[in-house]
Amino acid sequence: MAALDRTTGSAALWRVYGEKVTKQFSTHRILKKRLKLTPRETGEGERVEFPLHIGSSGGITVTGGTTLPNAQYQEHTSGYCNYYHLYGQIKVTGPMLSSTVKGKTSFIDSLDSETTGMIQDLKDVDQILLWGNADGLLATVASAAASSANTVITVDNSRNLRRGMVVDVLVKSTGAIGNGGTQVRIVDVDHSTPSCTVVTTTLTPGGTPTSLTTTDGLYIQGAYGNATTGPSCPWGVEAIISASNPTVANYGGITRTGNAYWQAQDSANGGTKRAIQLSLIDRLMQNISSRSSGQPTLIVTTPAIEGIVGGMLTDSKRYKGDAMTLDGWYKATTFAGIPIVADPHCTPNTLYVFDMRFWHRYFPPDLGEGKWFDHDGHVLARVSGQDAVEATWKAYYNNICTNPSAQGRLTDLSES
Repeated sequence: MAALDRTTGSAALWRVYGEKVTKQFSTHRILKKRLKLTPRETGEGERVEFPLHIGSSGGITVTGGTTLPNAQYQEHTSGYCNYYHLYGQIKVTGPMLSSTVKGKTSFIDSLDSETTGMIQDLKDVDQILLWGNADGLLATVASAAASSANTVITVDNSRNLRRGMVVDVLVKSTGAIGNGGTQVRIVDVDHSTPSCTVVTTTLTPGGTPTSLTTTDGLYIQGAYGNATTGPSCPWGVEAIISASNPTVANYGGITRTGNAYWQAQDSANGGTKRAIQLSLIDRLMQNISSRSSGQPTLIVTTPAIEGIVGGMLTDSKRYKGDAMTLDGWYKATTFAGIPIVADPHCTPNTLYVFDMRFWHRYFPPDLGEGKWFDHDGHVLARVSGQDAVEATWKAYYNNICTNPSAQGRLTDLSES
């Protein structure tokens, strides 16, 4: 059988995985599947502008006579965002590619584990970004204990950490390395502590790992870059559903100060944990309906809070906790007819109420939701200095909600 080369290998990879990655990347948890996929061209300065309806017409009156109101118009403005780039790579060694024994089928079989793993990693990072604050933060350091071999970093929450993940450990306020390091591989995660273990030598030589503290954070590798001048990552739920401005930049280029239409309905308890009550959810939904044009369509919270609320609804006569099947498989409890979904990436101690009519995932029309990078007609590109080739899958996108005031959240909730 003829040996595979870069051309035939590229063709085989494209034929089998050309659409598989995109389809599986787009099929994930309930919240992401409800984003409206919206192609949108970039304009000046690579910005993506989106129209916003922020006020009603004043040309309405009621009278017993015949005097008409003065002609008015609906009030509009626009927001903007940029596209951010999500990449995934796989590598193929020269011996695998040039073997005269293996054909295309064996070649694809060998790639299946790598490609399937890449898809899962892409989905995990995309979920982290969708729930994040547009800064790439995975976890905040609590403390660290180091030996010559390994350093155990205790964190505030390990929900975003995975074994094998490569992260940057940086000073949160500046992005400086300090006692951390860049491209640090996590070799183990203990979700009960919670903590992660990294190889000590991957941290900054001369640094003091045990001096890592709450001023440091673990970030998606390479993500911190623009945090001092604007978002480093696509906009996420934490940044969008809030009554205050995000730390990285004004969401959509619009300040929330003095603009109630850009503020979510936010119910906190001053940092003190409180027990979740059905009346809190009910009041939040009433605020959304009365203070905006919102109509809640989805409630998402952590698995722990979803379990507590589900138990309350079982005993409730007023709010009816009927079951609902979403997307043909997910069994959701409902609150006043609105499905309640658990998502492990949801911000701890928080419950969100969404009106999904206003949520979009913007992406370039020519790229779609993502595709393999084309190197002069080949999916596979040679790796410099190595007997290997690599393939890169890419997606350019941002997450946008055009009506934050129609969204809400309860924070400071106890999970026990």
